[in-house]
Amino acid sequence: MSTDNTESAEGADSAAAEVETPETKGASFFARIPKPAKIGIAAGLALALIVGGTAAGFAGASAMQEQAAKDRYASAVAELRAAISADASATGDLAAAFTAAAESHTASAALAHALTGLVDQTKLDELNSAVAALQEATDKAAADAAVDLAAEKLLVESGSQVKVDKTSTTAFSIEKLDARTAVAEKGTSAEIESAEEQLALAANLTDAITAVDETIIALSAGLGDLAIAQVNANPSAGQAEKDATTNTATAAVKAAAEKKPSAGDVAESLTTYATAVAALKNSHTTAEAQKAAEAALKAAQEAGEATYTDPSTGEVRQNPSYNGGGDSGGSSDGGDSGGSSGGNSGGDIPPKPSISYYGTCHSGQYGTNTGGGVPTGASVVNQYWDGNSWKADWQCPTDPIGEDW
Repeated sequence: MSTDNTESAEGADSAAAEVETPETKGASFFARIPKPAKIGIAAGLALALIVGGTAAGFAGASAMQEQAAKDRYASAVAELRAAISADASATGDLAAAFTAAAESHTASAALAHALTGLVDQTKLDELNSAVAALQEATDKAAADAAVDLAAEKLLVESGSQVKVDKTSTTAFSIEKLDARTAVAEKGTSAEIESAEEQLALAANLTDAITAVDETIIALSAGLGDLAIAQVNANPSAGQAEKDATTNTATAAVKAAAEKKPSAGDVAESLTTYATAVAALKNSHTTAEAQKAAEAALKAAQEAGEATYTDPSTGEVRQNPSYNGGGDSGGSSDGGDSGGSSGGNSGGDIPPKPSISYYGTCHSGQYGTNTGGGVPTGASVVNQYWDGNSWKADWQCPTDPIGEDW
């Protein structure tokens, strides 16, 4: 009995020992797989791990390459836009240089013409040469100026119509991004070249203007002595004109002697000097013409001629003192026996009237008035009795600019 219980207990223990857990179940299953099959399963798992890792590596490298392409493109576009801005600024500089060159050429050419014969000829020749060089530089700049390409032409590649200023690049392939980067770099090179060319042309114009300015400043050297020579060469000019000539020359020399002389200020002083010399010469010419006319009239009166020629104009004028042959009668001891033909027929000649002035004296005007009235500012050339009344020949001075006195 007991023997049977013992056996039953041992059988129970054996049955309990054979019960499988989830952990032992898998191990037991793998243990029962044949060895060749185990090797195949392990190789397959290893291959799967390798393939999965390689795919992930490829995906990561592709993303990095795409980002690098985007970065290159963005940098190229930024450089292009900066180059376009620099080229636009250079275009403005060149336009300003063109304007300054045109103004300098016009003013300096006019000044050189006005100063002909009034300043040192060697220095005037230098000014004329500088003016010619400025014209040459202006013509060259106009011919060589780079064509200012419109921004949209630089942002579009010929034939492809691919705009490089698009902000969205997410849908672009690396190849397209690199193509757009190349377009931007090409445009940047063109803009930089254009800017450099325009800045060089502007610099050449500025140098030519500076050369003209320097010759203008040098023109005032020795101008004081030249002004005195002009005064001495025109002795019959009015004192006001003589003073203006020397004073304006002094002002020009002073302007050029400043520590930082402005060519514009010196040019203005030289122009004023040239105007003063022109007035000096005109005053001298007018005075000399008046003297010549007076001398011709006096000669006609002394010769008893009916007319005389005004040397300054070549005009034949009447001798106001001519009385047609003088007295036809004569006088006896008893007094006047009949008077003179064409002269005073009797009575005394009234006193010579005083000269009085009225109205306006027009530049270069002249005439003969009865009595003593002449236009304000006129010079009385001759005052005489013509047998019937007192006459006054007068002449107005000639103003340098034709204005009334």
